[in-house]
Amino acid sequence: MDSEYEYCFDPIFCWWDYENARLPSGYDPVWSYLAIKTALQRLGYHGKLRVEMVAVKEYLHLDTIQRLKQPGQDLAVKEDLDLETIQRLNQIREDLAQTSIAFIPADHTGSQASDDKIRVRIKSWAKTCSGPAVAVIIASDTGYTEQIRQLRGKGFITEKVLFKSVKCNPRSKVEEELWSSLTLGSPMLNDMTVEGRIAWEYQGWKTLIEKTDNRARFNIEQIREVYDAFLFNFPLCIDHWEKYACHEGRLTILENLLNVYERAKHEATYSVELWMNYCRFAVDTFGEDAKTIRVIFYQALSFVGKDFNSSALWQDLIEYERNLAKCDFDRYWLPLIKIHLKILKSPPIKDHIQFASTFQTLAYHMTHEAFEANAPAFDARGLSMEQFFSREKQLFQGKKELRATIEHFEMHIQRLSFDVCPLTQAELVHWHQYLDFIDNEQDVDKVYKLYERCLIVCANYPEYWIRYVSRMKARGKMDRANNALARATQVFVKRHPEIHSFAAQVNDHNVNEQNVVDLAEHFLRHRFLSSGWNHGY
Repeated sequence: MDSEYEYCFDPIFCWWDYENARLPSGYDPVWSYLAIKTALQRLGYHGKLRVEMVAVKEYLHLDTIQRLKQPGQDLAVKEDLDLETIQRLNQIREDLAQTSIAFIPADHTGSQASDDKIRVRIKSWAKTCSGPAVAVIIASDTGYTEQIRQLRGKGFITEKVLFKSVKCNPRSKVEEELWSSLTLGSPMLNDMTVEGRIAWEYQGWKTLIEKTDNRARFNIEQIREVYDAFLFNFPLCIDHWEKYACHEGRLTILENLLNVYERAKHEATYSVELWMNYCRFAVDTFGEDAKTIRVIFYQALSFVGKDFNSSALWQDLIEYERNLAKCDFDRYWLPLIKIHLKILKSPPIKDHIQFASTFQTLAYHMTHEAFEANAPAFDARGLSMEQFFSREKQLFQGKKELRATIEHFEMHIQRLSFDVCPLTQAELVHWHQYLDFIDNEQDVDKVYKLYERCLIVCANYPEYWIRYVSRMKARGKMDRANNALARATQVFVKRHPEIHSFAAQVNDHNVNEQNVVDLAEHFLRHRFLSSGWNHGY
């Protein structure tokens, strides 16, 4: 910007092509207003400033519109600051409150959507603006030459700010060598054990991701390349799915971020951690769309709601319903009663007793009229309120022994998420004992969900995949067995020869289901002959 004017107090109108001149996620656009205002003042423009930020709504960072509605929401005054600093912060807060920056949505989603909208806005403004004024365009391209020429022809002062695209440096030699070794292989890997190779690859990918995050933090293509490759090999790393989603939200559009979550859900369907992250993201993003948020919550609970460690996910749903009703008991008691009934009818979870206590408190405030009006929703047709609560109490007390058994197994589980670090022999044996217990369960839904949870922690151990496949085949669940065998041979334990030997025999058309079970039992007993695990399965 090179201004010919030393002091100009004409009003300033600024159009910001935000789609092509973006800010990092988390950066408050209102602060940019102050930066624009300061820069213009240095060039001699001191008039009242109005900024229009133009973009396709779906292309905005998730927090941008919220920040525009609440200027300076991140600005806080701490008690330990000196008086001068506090006064300065208060002045900044006053300035932010008086900012004139507005979001103007584009009329379509094409590649020129923002450009077209800005041209329309400039044309309309030029027709209605009376008196001298300054027109400023902020963009990363040179597509507004004609508009600038026309404005100057009408006597307006114009300035164009060219926002240069951020380019990242190419991969360093170390990164290139690491990428080559990880994707094409390296001779040194031939001398490693399977376990050693997996650990080396895992650490190598993490190193490459860290370097890419630092070097190419604004280049989504390079970020995608390294995250896609890593998560193809280690799809149970929930932290990295989260980081990937954050990058998409920071640099691209909401749709791409949601696609990352969809992929993560497919790869780590039975991860409580993943679903909790997704539900909390949904609450923050779709705050006014209760239908969408509930769909996501109940989809999460359909997969992991019976997991012993799902208490926090249930609690998140309860808090959401309570906040949605603005803590009005008359509005939220019914949804909360229904949620607690679902919890109490499920297998015992970590905070089962606390949920039961809360259910009793909610029930205490229920009137007979309210109960009768909602009896069908409680599956209590033909029952009085007293009979209904007596039934629920008996069902809860009937799970006391089961709850004690499950808590016994759960208290010895030290690892809840995937890691390449080996489990101890005691941990491996304990998981087999837990699976021995669940194998006696008639409800196949409970069985396969515990197996899936086990395979998050024990994904690198062929014996658990073999056991899962044989158990599902024995129960006639061929689709689940084939799905598990495909995941084992193609991703998780693909370098273990025993899983391919097992798969070959399973896929032999002459092998019946009992042969598969016998084969799995033979392998497992041989594997744990000296471990102390001698339970039948």
